[in-house]
Formats: sequence, C-alpha cells, structure tokens
Amino acid sequence: MGELSQRKLDIHRKFHHETESKGEEFTMNAKSLLAESLHEDARQALYLLCDHWKMTVLRHAKEEENGWYQELADDEEVRPMMLGFRRDHYLLERFITDLDAKLTEGEPLAEVMMYADGFLKLLHYHNELEEKFLAQREEENL
Repeated sequence: MGELSQRKLDIHRKFHHETESKGEEFTMNAKSLLAESLHEDARQALYLLCDHWKMTVLRHAKEEENGWYQELADDEEVRPMMLGFRRDHYLLERFITDLDAKLTEGEPLAEVMMYADGFLKLLHYHNELEEKFLAQREEENL
C-alpha cells in the first residue's frame, strides 16, 4: 500500500477488510483441522497464518509508522490517537512473535489458537479505530 493511499479511507478500509478476512479464513481452517484431530495440518495452517500477518499487517504497520504517523506526530490534537495506534502495532507484533514461538516450541495448539483469536480481535478493534480516524480527517478536509 503506497504512502498516499494510506491516507485514503476507502483504500485503507478495503486493505483492512481483505487482510482481516484472509486471516479469519486461515484461523477457521486451522480450527477445523484441529477439531478433526489433524494436528500437524493445523500447525501448518497456523504457520501460514503467521506468514500472512507478517507479510500484510506487520508490513502495513511499519509503512504507517514510517509514513503518515510520523507526519501527524507533531499535531497535538491527534498525538494521543497516534500513540494508541503505535501501541496497537506493538501489541500485534507481540502476538505474532508469541504465536510463532509457541508453534516452534510445540505448545498445545489449543493455546496457540487463543493467540490467533486474540490477534484477530485486536486487529479488528485497531482497524475500526483507524478507519474512524481517517473518516474524521477526510470530513475535516472537505
């Protein structure tokens, strides 16, 4: 996602939706495999989920951090919101790091699934807030 498109609500919303939907799909697939006692397949599905999130969500977060978040950091009105978004990014990265480590260490998949579910919930809340913020900025600039 290019730097200019990061500031466009419709493009940003589409990216969020596609990334979140694909993550939900991977998560549901892993849960189904786990329910069928296909543990190794479920583990592989969770590795794919980690890769998906690293390549999309975490990459997107870094682009935001190095782009429009920096531009807005000096704006006293929006600084608290930017700090919150940055904290969300940190927590999302921690979820992925922990999930990946638990997979590698062979932790029980039921526990690993809790990390996947937690990541999805946090991502959803983050995206919701970010889109609300962008909508408000677009409205102010009309």
